[in-house]
Amino acid sequence: MSYRSILKGRYALFAPLMVLLLVAMACGDADAEPTMAPATMAPEATMAPEATMAPEATMAPEATMAAEPTAVPTAAPTAAPTTPSVSGPRLGAKLTVAINSFDNEIMDPHYAGKNVGMFSFNHAHDFMIGVEVDNTLSNAWGWADSWEQVDGSTWDIDIRKGMLDHDGVEIMAEDGIWNVTRWASEEIAGGYNAVSGGWRNIFKDAEALDSHKFRINLLQDYAFVFNIIPPIGGADMYVFPKHSWVDNGSNAEGWEEAGYTGTGFVDMVDRKLGQWALHERFDDYYGDEEFHFKFREMEILLSAEEAPRLAQVATGAVDIANMSGPYVEEIRAAGLTVDGPKAVDVVYLGIYQTFDPGHCTNKLNVRKAMNLAVDAEAIRAGIWPPGLVLPGITAFTSPQDESWNPTLTPYGYDPEEAKRLLAEEGCEGFRFDAYGYDFAAGPEMADMVDAIVTYPHRLGRQLPEGKEPGLQLGRRACLRRRPLAAWRTELRR
Repeated sequence: MSYRSILKGRYALFAPLMVLLLVAMACGDADAEPTMAPATMAPEATMAPEATMAPEATMAPEATMAAEPTAVPTAAPTAAPTTPSVSGPRLGAKLTVAINSFDNEIMDPHYAGKNVGMFSFNHAHDFMIGVEVDNTLSNAWGWADSWEQVDGSTWDIDIRKGMLDHDGVEIMAEDGIWNVTRWASEEIAGGYNAVSGGWRNIFKDAEALDSHKFRINLLQDYAFVFNIIPPIGGADMYVFPKHSWVDNGSNAEGWEEAGYTGTGFVDMVDRKLGQWALHERFDDYYGDEEFHFKFREMEILLSAEEAPRLAQVATGAVDIANMSGPYVEEIRAAGLTVDGPKAVDVVYLGIYQTFDPGHCTNKLNVRKAMNLAVDAEAIRAGIWPPGLVLPGITAFTSPQDESWNPTLTPYGYDPEEAKRLLAEEGCEGFRFDAYGYDFAAGPEMADMVDAIVTYPHRLGRQLPEGKEPGLQLGRRACLRRRPLAAWRTELRR
């Protein structure tokens, strides 16, 4: 069973970061009878598997390979079978999966960031505006029924009427105002959220226009608001009901104790720190039927090491798990299916200094040189076996942006041209920070980032003898285990 046929790709949060390798049971038993109410199966998604939802695990916590098993909630399954199921997970039953990291496990959707979302917020919560696979804005899911740019610094959002959260409370304009305002708070900007720091710099306030419509006022004109609020370009601006937070102490502990209330296609009902999270299907999910969850339950299991995750799928303990490229042959040798990654994007540039006309990255030739300096094909070939993945290019901008141009193609690899362009623009001496995301969703992401940042150093070494490097790698500024790693890089003569 293809994981991506379980649910249509409703989250594009990781769309530019297509690095997840999934191993799954081969699918048979086409006549298995679902126990749920009939639902139309979603079509194949074209985005990366992690852009759909994070998987779940049927295995009790002992599947984390701990020496002694721990008790599981009453909703957890009995011991997993010792032999693989021929059919994989059955629709209407329970979906089981193992992933490699739960990250910081802070139960605050605004503060914790997208890594925590892989076992929680991606499934039980939502975004203000939905998107399609190509980054087109959509109201098929997401809180907003419609939206409008009034001017460069004013944006109106109309929340769909009749949308109920997991507690049965309707979502109103007040909830929208609370979310966009809290995104900009000092507390949230200091957390693991990838975008709230930038949001804090441009956000002024928000006001209700009626019971379901509210207005966002910015401090300045900003062209990419619809690249921040929806899950585009790595944005992780989750939304959830105001009452569930403020009525429960306005802290993660109180919100967790009250039941993690959200508006997603599942309701998160329980978890055990560092072991598992349990979700149940939310039958009143507001989105189109194709976005409705096709299973009764979903348990997401933490299993940090690669070999145990492979064994858990091979023995039937879980239905699906994320793995790294080097394990492909072992996966196939075990008679299992490699389901992805279908497309891989080498993530490199998100240049926020470009807004400064005095900075070198404001120049097209410099940005082009920074791309030409990195051999994306070699990185893909070095991380994944031949024939497993294809290049997948996802623009940071979107069809609704003035700069959108779907005809653009990748630059390719040409270090000599990169050096020439840097010299032509007089930018051999500028400094910049290169950021790389280390996602729990894709174990290969750290390897990809490590490979990318070696290329500036290689480019420098290719200069004629007696010349100093044209692009020199500097010191890594953050540990790799953090959600965001930064490297100080220098371009110089």
